[in-house]
Amino acid sequence: VEPFVLEDATFDQRGFPFRVEMRPNGWRLHNHQFGMRPFYDSIPVDEALLEHHRQAQQTAPESPFVLHTVTFRHDPEGYSSLIGRIERTVRPDGVSKRLIKDLADYVGTLEHRFGVVLAEAAELWPLVCERHEAFVSAKAASA
Repeated sequence: VEPFVLEDATFDQRGFPFRVEMRPNGWRLHNHQFGMRPFYDSIPVDEALLEHHRQAQQTAPESPFVLHTVTFRHDPEGYSSLIGRIERTVRPDGVSKRLIKDLADYVGTLEHRFGVVLAEAAELWPLVCERHEAFVSAKAASA
């Protein structure tokens, strides 16, 4: 992501539309339609609270960053993510998703798509599959 001017305005980056909005508590960056979050707010930061949340994201058993492997990579056309067994490719014209088939596919995708050589991949793969099945089951149960 390239730097942008903090003023009420819309702008494009790599073909994705964004909007900056001034709000009473600070700035809001409205994400593009395929973003993981709809917006990001800039608000005054309580450093102790921020540290508490950072620690929780890295260690709490219910944290999505503990429950799932999470990898992102930006490229000139958009970005890709690998969250558990789901590879997601985001471009200005849409999103494609792919289920990682097996350990060899997982290792190959990490290395070739994301530039990550993960020595622990074989050890993590059964847990990645287990978490994926639990996620799919929970999603189906709540539908």
